[in-house]
Amino acid sequence: MTSSILRLRKESKALVLRMQSAGNLLQRSESSYQKLAAIIRRKVHDYQQRFAGSHYEIISRFPREIEFTSSWYLRMKKGGYLTSHIHEEGWISAVFTFSYLQK
Repeated sequence: MTSSILRLRKESKALVLRMQSAGNLLQRSESSYQKLAAIIRRKVHDYQQRFAGSHYEIISRFPREIEFTSSWYLRMKKGGYLTSHIHEEGWISAVFTFSYLQK
């Protein structure tokens, strides 16, 4: 997976001291990515069902099919951060945060 990582310059306006993956991770064929995509689809469906009777447009005009137009990971280095920004495509934009212990 190292070959798919883009090293971003410190001067980037949105990303500072981070690495970002290339491609659309949730459209990859590996079972781990497909399992994660299935979990996210199920959670989005649960969210939609929870508010099914709502008059809010985000629910009343919810897309029939859930499509991952883009998905990636960011790996933060010590002191890294992500500035405020907007994702113009998509119905819902979400962040999942994982942390792990190093051996």
